[in-house]
Amino acid sequence: MKRLLVVVSITACFGAACGGGGGFPTDSTPEGPPPGGKFMLSWTVTDLADATIPCAQVGASFVTVTLRNRAEQGGSTEVFACSTGSATSLLSFTPGIYDLTFQLSGMSGAIGTAPAVLGVEIVANQTVTVSPIAFPVDNTGKLELFVNTGEAGGNCTGGADVDNFTITLTHTGAACEPVTFDLSNGPPNSYTVDCANPALSPCIDNDQKLSVATLPSGSYRVEVKGKIGGVDCWSTTQTLNVPPNSKTLMQTLNLTHLVAIGC
Repeated sequence: MKRLLVVVSITACFGAACGGGGGFPTDSTPEGPPPGGKFMLSWTVTDLADATIPCAQVGASFVTVTLRNRAEQGGSTEVFACSTGSATSLLSFTPGIYDLTFQLSGMSGAIGTAPAVLGVEIVANQTVTVSPIAFPVDNTGKLELFVNTGEAGGNCTGGADVDNFTITLTHTGAACEPVTFDLSNGPPNSYTVDCANPALSPCIDNDQKLSVATLPSGSYRVEVKGKIGGVDCWSTTQTLNVPPNSKTLMQTLNLTHLVAIGC
C-alpha cells in the first residue's frame, strides 16, 4: 500500500504582526516637545519722583517674574536677585505668546510691582529681550523706639539714675541722619540728632516713645549712651532697618551697663 505524505509548512507570526521582510516590527519614535526659548529682562527700582534708588534702600532682595502662555493653563515663575539689575531666564519655555507680571520682594514680603508686559513671543532656541521695567516704591518709613536699661525703677531717678542721654543715627556706611525725635510723656518732648556734636538730653525713661514720622527707608546704625555725672554708664549700638511704603519699625533699644568709675 502506498502512503501519501503531505507536508504542511506553517509559518507562525509572533507579536502584533509580521513585517514585510519577515522580521519583527519596531515601534516608531515619538516626537519630543519642541525646543524652548528664553527671555532676558532688565529692571530698576525708583522712588515716587522717578529717581533710581538701590534695591537695599527699600529692603528689596528678589524680582519674581510670572509667565503665562496664552495657549496653556497656569503659569511659570523665575526669580532673580534684585541687585543684579538684569538677568536671563534659567528655564526654557515652550514657544508661544506670553504675558509677564512682576513683583519686587524682600525678607519682609512684597514691596511693589511693575506694570505687566503683554504679548511677548518666545521663539525656539532664541532669547527674547523684554522691555525694561521699573518698580516705583515709596522709599520712606517711620520709626518708633524705646530706650531701656532694664532696671526695675526705670532709666531715671529711682532706677538706673541716668542723668542724660545722647543719640546718634547714621545710614549704614554713610552719613548722619539729622532727624528730630518726638518724645511722648515729656519732658523732654523732642531730641534732634547731631552726630558730630551729640546734644545732652535730660533722662529719657523706658516708657517714653521716641518717634520719627518720616525718614528715608533703609539700614541705619543707632548709638545711645546714658550718662551719670558726665560718665558714659549705659550704652548700645544697634542696626535699624526702616521699612519702605510708610511702614513703621518699632524697636526697643536695650542698654548695657558699663563698668566705669562713677557708674
